[in-house]
Amino acid sequence: MNHGFFWPKLSIYFLVGVAFGTMAFLSRSILPVLPVHIIADLTFFLLVWPHDAARRLIRDTGADAWFWIHALQAVVFAAISILAFVKLTKVCRELHAAA
Repeated sequence: MNHGFFWPKLSIYFLVGVAFGTMAFLSRSILPVLPVHIIADLTFFLLVWPHDAARRLIRDTGADAWFWIHALQAVVFAAISILAFVKLTKVCRELHAAA
């Protein structure tokens, strides 16, 4: 809660937590989540956080090209994530059935 009660950020934290929890549940280990979490933290703190305060909000400026690029990225990566979770489920079921 040190970032304030800003719903968009809290929503992202929640969704990332759900994704990480799903990965840990399906693989029965937190090890697959660790490199993903490290890469996400490095990406955020090196690329996003230094410029976070200077960004203008959509509610103030309206949707520009960057907004639509990011919206498309969210849709594409959501689809890729769903495919990855389906594959992870199949692999984990095969491994657990063989054990």
